[in-house]
Amino acid sequence: MTLSLIQNNPYRLLGIPILSSERELQKQITKSNRFAEVGKTFTCDTDYPFLGEFDRNVDSINIAAKSIEQPLNKVL
Repeated sequence: MTLSLIQNNPYRLLGIPILSSERELQKQITKSNRFAEVGKTFTCDTDYPFLGEFDRNVDSINIAAKSIEQPLNKVL
C-alpha cells in the first residue's frame, strides 16, 4: 500500500515539488495538459525509473490537479 501512495502521488505525476507555489502549480498543470493533448510525453526531474512507470494522459493529469487543488483548505 505504501508503494502505491508513492507511485500514484499527484505531485510526482505533475512533476512539481510539494512546496511549489500556486503559480508554479498552474503553470505545470497547463504544460502537462498541452503535452497530453497532442500525445507527447515530457520528463521531469522527479521521474525516477525505480518508482515504476506511469501514464501522463489528460484524465490522470486532471485527477492529480483536482487532488492537489483543495478549495476548502485554501480558506484555512
